[in-house]
Amino acid sequence: MLNNGLEIQIRKFASTGRTPFYLYDLAAIRDRIQLLKRHLTNELDIFYSAKANSHPRLLELVKGLGIHVDVASMGELERAIAIGFLPRQISFTGPGKRPAEIARAVDLGVGAIVLESFDELSAIEAHAGRTGQIANIAPRLTPSQRVGHTGRLVIGEPSQFGFDESNLDELAKRVDESTSVRLVGTHSHVQSQILHHDHVLKNFEFALQMSLLFQSKLKSPNLGENFRLCLGGGFGIPYTGRAVPLDLEQLGNQFKKLMAEAPSAGPKGVKYKFAIELGRYLVGEAGYFVAHLLSKKTAKSNDRTITYAIADGGYSQCQIACGVGQVVRTNLPFTVLNQEGGERAPGPMTVSIAGPTCHSQDLIVREAALDGIEVGDILVVQSVGAYGKQFSPTEFLLMPEAEQHFIG
Repeated sequence: MLNNGLEIQIRKFASTGRTPFYLYDLAAIRDRIQLLKRHLTNELDIFYSAKANSHPRLLELVKGLGIHVDVASMGELERAIAIGFLPRQISFTGPGKRPAEIARAVDLGVGAIVLESFDELSAIEAHAGRTGQIANIAPRLTPSQRVGHTGRLVIGEPSQFGFDESNLDELAKRVDESTSVRLVGTHSHVQSQILHHDHVLKNFEFALQMSLLFQSKLKSPNLGENFRLCLGGGFGIPYTGRAVPLDLEQLGNQFKKLMAEAPSAGPKGVKYKFAIELGRYLVGEAGYFVAHLLSKKTAKSNDRTITYAIADGGYSQCQIACGVGQVVRTNLPFTVLNQEGGERAPGPMTVSIAGPTCHSQDLIVREAALDGIEVGDILVVQSVGAYGKQFSPTEFLLMPEAEQHFIG
């Protein structure tokens, strides 16, 4: 159910007839960031993962609230610089950085190039050595254990990301011997869409243990002023009515205890600085996808009757709403606004809402129970502020691109 103010705003933008579009509630993002800082501690560095949604308005917002940014491409890096992030506020992740991206990151002096492989280390050393610079690096460490989003403990699973325990001796040796890099911390990110605070905390513990193991193998690295322990992120948001939201208060209490029990300093006594990296959790629930219903029809089979409505936006503009990336297909939270006013309520009619393309996966709502549906109604899909517009193939059928609007 939408609050009254949000419904008014959606109807206002929809009244122009220019659907589909995304609407982002900036006030909701501000509230989420303030909540994080209140429960987790102001001493923590928070990085916004730009891949979740790299719109300039959102980057400007998080920058103004003192959030750092994590980028994963040249495009995201250049946008972050254009927005006004200082190089030291940027970390650059990704297992496949191109030579030009590495060179640009080194030349800018970004706060940390998150090191993913020995080949990448060689490329960083080569460019920094040629240009007489010292590059800031933070190796991505992959713990041998992690807790998945279902709560299952995963042990010894190989990954294309970063360095596992078998690599640590060689990694420490290479970092010790390099005269062209500065070790500014370690980075781990093994979880995604985690909703239980105990599971988040356990993954943080695994990341901390892995970092301490790596640090124990170092002898004489060139270090930065602080040693930042980025423990990852992956906080989840509820995509179904049955999902229980993350208990941030409980997580905060446990996280503060973890920090208090951690060693007080890193290699050579360099002071620790803790950090986390979040994307979906900051912006996901603040985004809405809005489309008009163009037509409807009724289909009967095996004593079942389904009313199909066709919307003017779907797979080409909002893949996440069509179940892309889901292991088990579920409807995202949604509301249908009656063109005459108010919302469609639960009822006896079985309704599926599809997008306008010929793709079989262009199905936004599957077999929901509503009290009715009509051409001209407005579909509002919730929780698509992350991995929504930026995650969708607008080139498919050259469909209209969804506009983006902001409130708050």
